[in-house]
Amino acid sequence: MIKGIGVDIVHLPRVFNLIDKYATKTKTLQGIARKVMCFKEQEQFKTLMNKWDDGPNEQQRCVRYMSGIWATKEAAYKGLSSYIPTHEMIPAQTIYTQFLYKSNNLITGEPRVDIMEQSSQQYQLFQDKYLKGNKIMLSISHDGDYLVAYTTIVSSPGNV
Repeated sequence: MIKGIGVDIVHLPRVFNLIDKYATKTKTLQGIARKVMCFKEQEQFKTLMNKWDDGPNEQQRCVRYMSGIWATKEAAYKGLSSYIPTHEMIPAQTIYTQFLYKSNNLITGEPRVDIMEQSSQQYQLFQDKYLKGNKIMLSISHDGDYLVAYTTIVSSPGNV
């Protein structure tokens, strides 16, 4: 059963300009990354940023990485918002940094959204009620200056 859908589009030059502006200001760039990335994603971003000065190909990898995460989290949040009552929705930044993780299938390379195990009791009820038993399916496409992420949230047969 489909519970929600979401889509987001990112203009890649905008993200390039943001990263390029703060590429030498590590703490500022890390602060920006902390707003949309979980710890694992931040570590990968730091690794990619270490090659920023190696030229356009490495810069493009950084921009696509950050853009892919941003669009994925936005699309997933929109999908969650389509079935979770507004008064029960937790802050977007909390979902971005503590609940969702964008990764890639190690064999096929296809993007996916993983739901992190929640250790915080503060949000455990939210996770149990709205995320447990659900899967967030993801499709990402990029062409020229744009990257688009589309999510579909589906529930398992016993979690309708």
